[in-house]
Amino acid sequence: KGNSGSISVGTGTAAKGNGGLISITVGSGAKNSGGSVTIMSGTTTQTGTAGKGGLLHLTAGAGKGATGGKVELIAGSGQATTSGSVTIKTVNAGTAGVSGELVFSSGTTTKGDSGAVYIGTGSAVKGHGGAIHLSVGTGTANKGGNVVVTAGGAEATASGTGGDVSIKSGKGTASTSGSITIETVNAGTNGISGLLTFSSGTTT
Repeated sequence: KGNSGSISVGTGTAAKGNGGLISITVGSGAKNSGGSVTIMSGTTTQTGTAGKGGLLHLTAGAGKGATGGKVELIAGSGQATTSGSVTIKTVNAGTAGVSGELVFSSGTTTKGDSGAVYIGTGSAVKGHGGAIHLSVGTGTANKGGNVVVTAGGAEATASGTGGDVSIKSGKGTASTSGSITIETVNAGTNGISGLLTFSSGTTT
């Protein structure tokens, strides 16, 4: 009737040098797939709202006088074919709940710009550039989910312009540039198609 024991793995501090390194490595395989590394937090059998699964923290080291450490999740290369994929997702919800959130955000600052968030695909030498799909799941009851794109505001009292929202199609160096399509889909049997609203704000 209590907590199970803890396991701590760490290196010592360095007074005049770099901190020690911890490496977890799986050997390569001459045939088939290489070995896997699985890190999993504990589950719980307790029912009710207090029965939560264990947390999994991945935190880079702080930099007291310079930049903090990085966190990198990199898929394996495919020397002859496709490189590996990286999947970040929450699992399906139970019968009486919602699926977990995914939050991608940079931290705040007290002096200077906050960090940027980049989502992009690599270029292709002999093929199409990779696509980016941003879609919301359908709902069997009520409305479908929303997609909201909002630029940052400027809270300076004397001056400061709000952020811009730019939508640009791709260029065609030797041919036609890409198109931009903004449309609402066709309505069902008991409704009307959605509105398109283009408007500027009011001023005081």
